[in-house]
Amino acid sequence: MVNEVVTLRDLILESRDGDWGKDQPKEGFVPYRVIRGGDFPRVEQGQIETVPRCYLKSSNVARRTLKPNDLLIETAGGTRDCSTGRVLFISSELLSQFDLPVTCASFARFLRLDVTKVNPKYIFWLLRLMHMNGEMWQYQVQHTGVARFQFSVFADTYDLLLPNRLTQDNMVLILEPIEKKLLLNHQMNKTLEAIAQAIFKSWFVDFDPVKAKAAAVATGKSSAEIERAAMAAISGKSEDELENLSESQRQSLAKTAALFPASFVDSELGKIPLGWRITTLGKVSSELRRGISPKYITEGGIQVINQRCIRNHTIDFSLCKRNDPKKRKVERRKIEIGDVLINSTGVGTLGRVAPVRRLEEHFVVTDSHVTVVRALKDEISSSYLAEFLLYKESYIESIGAGSTGQTELRKQALSEILLCLPQMEVQYLYEKTIKPFGELFANNEKQSKTLAQLRDTLLPKLLSGELSIPEAKAQAEGVSSE
Repeated sequence: MVNEVVTLRDLILESRDGDWGKDQPKEGFVPYRVIRGGDFPRVEQGQIETVPRCYLKSSNVARRTLKPNDLLIETAGGTRDCSTGRVLFISSELLSQFDLPVTCASFARFLRLDVTKVNPKYIFWLLRLMHMNGEMWQYQVQHTGVARFQFSVFADTYDLLLPNRLTQDNMVLILEPIEKKLLLNHQMNKTLEAIAQAIFKSWFVDFDPVKAKAAAVATGKSSAEIERAAMAAISGKSEDELENLSESQRQSLAKTAALFPASFVDSELGKIPLGWRITTLGKVSSELRRGISPKYITEGGIQVINQRCIRNHTIDFSLCKRNDPKKRKVERRKIEIGDVLINSTGVGTLGRVAPVRRLEEHFVVTDSHVTVVRALKDEISSSYLAEFLLYKESYIESIGAGSTGQTELRKQALSEILLCLPQMEVQYLYEKTIKPFGELFANNEKQSKTLAQLRDTLLPKLLSGELSIPEAKAQAEGVSSE
């Protein structure tokens, strides 16, 4: 395979900086969604909820609106560990999810490529690979505290490898299914998480089964009718629709309904189901402590989860660092599946919660910026603890103390969080109900890691000739079908 050497500028039809516009409506301005550099990772996974609405001047709309096959490149921002120059591909599927036209913010730039010369998705993969390999750092400058990407220098001088169009298209056809499977896994996990949280809220926050029973008691219903009302509340079906369920399904619902009381009592958190109790997080936790102060090494040692690893209610193990186990007594700091991790310092990361659903290594610890919460056996189930802390995430963030930039969650504040606790048999029932969701969640994460590693290694191997198109296609299809 012979690669042509070109510059990015050779391929661009149009390129413009983004525009933030106005925060509030104004005459002569129209509403838009504005993608910021910080939104790139979430938007790539289909999470568009946090993309802000702004207002652009009507006269700027025609030349600012993003179109399918556009590329966005981050031109300012970045972090200590992540350079500017991140890229995002704008597909027709992505644009269709937005309720308004879309543009990019002023710290980004959109590129519209000449499709007669290049497959835009191929350039996206190439630029993404460069960013992942650290090649964008050389084009970053920082004079006033904000890192900036020297786009013009990069576009005019960096030599890109451009195979013939058929090879480009074949590379895209190989990588595209991997990316779609990654997106599907992510969306599936969000759905699984939402279902588990919906059940938790219905049973343990809104007390729907108890309310249904109490209402039936108040209207003089029979014992069978009282249980049937709770069965309907638990299943989300009407009482008539219960007849459409199989006998085994009705029996299972009846056993579940029988575990919930039919009345409430007063408590310091308001009315709670009879027989349930109010306690504190500290009293139901066998562990509630920060991680180690690490002595980092470049390779070997043990895996350390830090603040950056916790996002979207999961753990990104690719961002973990390594610690020298000889320098610290870390055995008692080892985390376990079923633990819950909470980011405990920082602005923007404070209060993020992630249940430990899987581990990639036998020995894993957290650093001192992360709090580990472990369920106290016979007091609270690990599933109940995890869902409770996920539900309370916003509140947990709000109890951070300290000055700007130094905010932290103190152990005492966490330990004093109040929770309403049902009997263990109810908790175990919830754990049994959501267990399949957690297992599928963990399997999806494991597969996604394999897919991401394959995605990030196929393109350089294809460009170097180490792999042929048929060989790469076979590898991709094999992993995607697992």
